[in-house]
Amino acid sequence: MKKSNLLLTLSFPMLLVSTLCGCEGGKKFDKHAPKIWSAYSTENLLSDWDYFNDSVGFEDRTSTLKFNTSKNEHEATQLMITPKKFVSYFDFSIPRLKDSNGNEVDGLNFNIYATRYIEVSAPFEYDAYAGWYPDALVPMDKYIYRQHNYINKDRNQSIFVDLFTERDVPAGTYKGTGKLTLDEETYDIPIEVKVF
Repeated sequence: MKKSNLLLTLSFPMLLVSTLCGCEGGKKFDKHAPKIWSAYSTENLLSDWDYFNDSVGFEDRTSTLKFNTSKNEHEATQLMITPKKFVSYFDFSIPRLKDSNGNEVDGLNFNIYATRYIEVSAPFEYDAYAGWYPDALVPMDKYIYRQHNYINKDRNQSIFVDLFTERDVPAGTYKGTGKLTLDEETYDIPIEVKVF
């Protein structure tokens, strides 16, 4: 009984210290960690808009990229990045996906684009805002070649991911992990494709 009381007495201050230090699951909390989230392909999200403080419905967004697709069809989604510090280099890659039996599948073809933004200082629509609007989708390799793959602090950057499902892909759920590189850091991005 005395040992358990001693353990409880010692564990409470350790828990308190780890909470005050910003420790989370053994890792130190990084206030500069980027917000990585997903968006529908149809959402035109401004680069300079703070969606997590100025909009409703964005706080529960996760980084998982989900596709619901039929055979012989294109489907797309966006991976959004909002860094808390300047990012001088970003890239994204997707490996081959596997089904529930662990089999790799051919025929799920991904094209990855970086979104280029254009400033609109005087919008013509009555309900639009001035700001940086998504304008062009540039193939990621070209974006990197031109050295445009940087993100300013507190700006949103879209990576537009287009999936083409070939007609001979069996119906089912396919999963994998994409790799997002931001400077020297790599982040795992869960990917799930449901083929009907």
